Amino acid sequence: MGAALTALLAGPASAQAVPKKVQQLHQKLLTLDSHMDTPASLDLPGWSIEEEHDVHLDYTQVDLPRMKKGGLDGGFWAIYTSQGPLTVEGFHKARDFAILRGVSIRQMVAADPANFALALEAKDAAPIAAAGKRVVYMSIENAYPLGEDVSLLQTFTIWACGWWALPISRTTSLPTVRPTRRKSRVMAGLVRWARNCSRR
Repeated sequence: MGAALTALLAGPASAQAVPKKVQQLHQKLLTLDSHMDTPASLDLPGWSIEEEHDVHLDYTQVDLPRMKKGGLDGGFWAIYTSQGPLTVEGFHKARDFAILRGVSIRQMVAADPANFALALEAKDAAPIAAAGKRVVYMSIENAYPLGEDVSLLQTFTIWACGWWALPISRTTSLPTVRPTRRKSRVMAGLVRWARNCSRR
């Protein structure tokens, strides 16, 4: 396991030279990452998106200098909330955490409008990239911040979260679904919750 992890981390540093034709094609394409965990680093003490970091030192994979070097035009900056207890208090903490993480993303954009721009619709990405800026779509990973209040789905969407990955693993939350020995009851709760979301 240790050897495999070392090999993975060493990958970027030992990568072979990319052929010129491939580089030229890459530069012509609109390149977006569908899941960027970088927002988790934005609030770390002393860490700046504007500075180049080393994955071997802080395990981060994205910052502005590396985006420019790698030709990454932007992507979906994830508001990921770890799963916690399915209680009122737990839901409220998750909601507040997601809101603050979203604020951090927006502050990143506001602090450097010359390099970052918030994208709200699919058509926004190409013009932003053409202007030499990084595309910032906001996404929600895990339904936990919604708690049992489906109206928050609309709130976050208006706030610019256009991508939702609600159930991202079997350990994450689907509100209104409670642990039960009867699978049919779980599925019934899931169907009701999904129908409520579809009406938003």
